[in-house]
Amino acid sequence: MSLPVTSYYCTQCDFQGGDAGTWGIKEYVLPNGVRLGVHWQLG
Repeated sequence: MSLPVTSYYCTQCDFQGGDAGTWGIKEYVLPNGVRLGVHWQLG
């Protein structure tokens, strides 16, 4: 099974990059174990 990767391309300087850390569920885990979901988006 392969993991999806977000790729970045710049048409001005020809930069190319990417990572697998920009997808998935984001959450904070509090010291008491409570998990809080985080709403996020790429900017």
